[in-house]
Amino acid sequence: MIKVLVIILILVFFALLISVFILKKVNDNQFKKICKLYCDKYKELPVGVSVLYNSGPFTFSTGYLVKMGFIVNPLIFGRPSSLSTNKEDVQFMRSLDAKLTNTIKLEFLLCYIALVDFISLWGIVYFFGE
Repeated sequence: MIKVLVIILILVFFALLISVFILKKVNDNQFKKICKLYCDKYKELPVGVSVLYNSGPFTFSTGYLVKMGFIVNPLIFGRPSSLSTNKEDVQFMRSLDAKLTNTIKLEFLLCYIALVDFISLWGIVYFFGE
């Protein structure tokens, strides 16, 4: 029974990873659209976002996570990003069209589900492995 559970958790983990990688590519395009809207409203991007604007999910992953935090922090956590000093970021990000933000929220959710899956898998193998 444990072996079946481990196999299921491994398959779920890899399915989540594939989904997250696909969403990262989609969300990189969404990020650029959101940045354009931000520039239209506030005239310029925060300096940190400008510097990391072209970092991709597969080339410079740390830069990608930091630049996506510019959107994720206001959108999901309701607090401004550390990259921006604009206090209106939260309102701006939350007022965006759902078509622009749903995939970003989904990527965030799937990453956390994958993390829980991985920790569960590790715990099962550690405590019940042979």
